[in-house]
Amino acid sequence: MVAAIPFAEHHLDAALALLRSCGLEIEPARFRRHFFEAPPCRWPEPDGPLKGLVLADGERVVGFLGLVGRELYCRQEFQPAYEMGAFAIAPDFRLYAPLLTRQLDRRQSALAFYSNTANVQAVRMFHAAGFEDGCPTNARICFRVCDWRGLLRNAALGHSRIGRLPGWLAGGLGSLLNAGQPVAQPLPRPRCGSTGRCLMGVDPALFGGFWTRVLETNRGLVSSRHPAVLDWLFGEDLRGGRALLLARFVQERLAGYLVLRRRPLPAPGTFRYVVADWIAGNDDFGILGELLRDACLRARADGATLIELIGYPGKLQPLVARYLPRHRPAAANPFIFKVTGRMPAADFRREADAGWFWGPFDADRCVMS
Repeated sequence: MVAAIPFAEHHLDAALALLRSCGLEIEPARFRRHFFEAPPCRWPEPDGPLKGLVLADGERVVGFLGLVGRELYCRQEFQPAYEMGAFAIAPDFRLYAPLLTRQLDRRQSALAFYSNTANVQAVRMFHAAGFEDGCPTNARICFRVCDWRGLLRNAALGHSRIGRLPGWLAGGLGSLLNAGQPVAQPLPRPRCGSTGRCLMGVDPALFGGFWTRVLETNRGLVSSRHPAVLDWLFGEDLRGGRALLLARFVQERLAGYLVLRRRPLPAPGTFRYVVADWIAGNDDFGILGELLRDACLRARADGATLIELIGYPGKLQPLVARYLPRHRPAAANPFIFKVTGRMPAADFRREADAGWFWGPFDADRCVMS
């Protein structure tokens, strides 16, 4: 008999095997940490949030939907919610997918369920279960080419015409485009009043005060950026050299930060940077612009092929376009959500765009994913 049951630690190995069979490679330690070592969060139920759901055929795991309890704030009011993580279901059991989604409907203590998947098949399944798309800007991928030689090398792997170009010609063309980039698409000039730094980790004193100030001026829906949450999300990658934490200070007080995650590209030796988080106190556009400028300069200095960003509130799109002038649509809106009745769906979508909502904006689904 097939049934949907809560995900527990003894399901870890079976869930990982299922994910791998569906083409998702996840490190076991990282998988465990994500679901079972998350920082404590406020939750209305005494046993805390679910870790996920398993679709079981007897003792066999044939489906998995990861869940993480998240602290959201609508302006300054706390709201519990679930972020949906990795999802996989064995091909022969896809007709049983509604068993998983119906379990979500029973969790009325949460404001909403949301995900940032760009998997078109998963999006279709969630749409059938009543999930809705977020704001259209969430499906807009903005990017800047930092190294045209690297871009042409990657393009040659997928386009036969480019692949037929002699290596010396492609390299020369890339060098020519690189030389013209500062003239064709210059970065805005720096602004005075703040100092940029690259931090080695999440300092609780710095980021605790910053999160308090962000919440005090929050105008919509925002996900917690408590230092423990930031360290859980980014600490391991920062310590392992897979992420960068760029910050801006005004008179030694943290005014904003931006996280870059490093992602490999198909061509050997090439990689891209994706903006994984980006925020400033009181939505200060000057600080936000300086952070994007810092990120573009760092990407160029490190030899990244691209720097990319997806999502963020609609009010920011003109600012983003000044620093990341190219864009293309995603295959599907990566922000999908379903409210539980405590807030109309239209209000949730509007509040997410008015505030600084976390979930849909982790930028993991970009140009070359």
